[in-house]
Amino acid sequence: MLAVNAFRRVLFVVVAAALVALAPAFAASKKDENWVATWATALVIRPAPGTPGPAPAGPPAPNAAGVPPAAAAGGAPRPPPAATV
Repeated sequence: MLAVNAFRRVLFVVVAAALVALAPAFAASKKDENWVATWATALVIRPAPGTPGPAPAGPPAPNAAGVPPAAAAGGAPRPPPAATV
């Protein structure tokens, strides 16, 4: 009886692991979708509580010739063309 219970427990664990591992493959609803499962967590970096935020950004660095990038490209960008509907 003890051997039967151990066999059932092992069989249950193997079937459960197979279902968990194969579930993403059956989750794709279209034939051209391909899901890849991953077990890693995303790396999210947050500042510790009570620490100040990052310093404000400074002015953009000039290019190699010493001319600011907007002036080197011919001035400010042009506005987009009018929408035609």
